[in-house]
Amino acid sequence: MASSCFSTSRPLPASLPRPGQARPWSFPHAVGALPLVVVALVLTAALVAPEQPEQLAALCERHNGPAACRVW
Repeated sequence: MASSCFSTSRPLPASLPRPGQARPWSFPHAVGALPLVVVALVLTAALVAPEQPEQLAALCERHNGPAACRVW
């Protein structure tokens, strides 16, 4: 039988953790970061898109008539 070019024992790549080593993306770290991500998203939404009807009405009246913008 011909010899194979494939080896039977494969070394682990450097990017994979060896058994017994902690993974950098382990579950407890992800749970700790989740509230931080949620707070960051809420603050970003509050700062970028504040709900101020006066500003929205001025924008509406700039493109439409005042009668079309009386929704508040």
